Amino acid sequence: MVRLLTARLDIRDVDFWRRRVGQWRKAVADGPQFILVIDGLNQNWTKTDWAEFLQPLYDERWDRRVVVLMTCWPDHWANLRKLAPLTPEPLEVPVGSFSDPELDLVLAANGLSRERFAEPMLTLMKVPRLSRLAIARHQALAASGDVTPERLAYEDWKHRVSRRGAALAIGDDEFLSFVGELGEALKSSVDGSFFTRKDLLERLGRDSGRDRADLSETLGEIVAGRWLEVGSKPHQFRVNPKLTPFVLGLTLANELKGIPEDAQTGTTVAEFLDPFKGQSLALQSCAPPRRLRYSIRRLDAGRGAPSSNAGSPNKTFTSQILTLTGG
Repeated sequence: MVRLLTARLDIRDVDFWRRRVGQWRKAVADGPQFILVIDGLNQNWTKTDWAEFLQPLYDERWDRRVVVLMTCWPDHWANLRKLAPLTPEPLEVPVGSFSDPELDLVLAANGLSRERFAEPMLTLMKVPRLSRLAIARHQALAASGDVTPERLAYEDWKHRVSRRGAALAIGDDEFLSFVGELGEALKSSVDGSFFTRKDLLERLGRDSGRDRADLSETLGEIVAGRWLEVGSKPHQFRVNPKLTPFVLGLTLANELKGIPEDAQTGTTVAEFLDPFKGQSLALQSCAPPRRLRYSIRRLDAGRGAPSSNAGSPNKTFTSQILTLTGG
């Protein structure tokens, strides 16, 4: 406590704050004197002894003079067993998405309105982080023609990679490969495909050889990016239905990469879509070509916005795919 006060306030020295804290502890107090904020338990993924770290603040020496405020991603909070057996038991305050009026206020503060965005985008933009990203990049997204939830989620992932760098155990190519693998699993059942934490970590580390400790934080970033939703059972996840078209699109794109422009394209797309007949979510997702467009157009553009090069060798190839999927 003394070291923190000295470092954060940058006023006086350690001896001064040791004496001051001692005086505060001797004073009669009818409520907390200190608020200790620990922002982002999930940012120190390997630290799991938070309960042992905090428990001394609640013994008789401090006599309820300290209140601790912590923030943490829900999935990591569950992994920490909600800091059991810390006494007193932490009070959880869920921080949810924006309400419609709150989102309207955020948009208005940035000179925008909800008419600028389609309803699926607005739903995703209720996540505070994604709303900031969509607002910051809405002009670039609009110029690309891909103002979609899938594109926004992928832009969020790229932003996470640029912000975290080597701290994330996988890069962009590995991430896209991982997403494509999830799409393979969805081909058997979109509505009933669930993945365990163990399975996801094994998929992430299959090529890189990274171990669980290295990959847990990366998986946390993927969950926080809304690519995966927590299932009804512990350590169970499913692909976010709103992003399923992007996942399936990457899987289809991977299957089409090795096919010549004018050979077997229609057959491959038809065979890919056939297993989804009778699955309501899949049919709804796969029918509108715009929902798969960004995934397929990545064949033209590589990483980033779709190619504007009219002479791209894959231009006809891409048009065929969009036509065959209902374009």
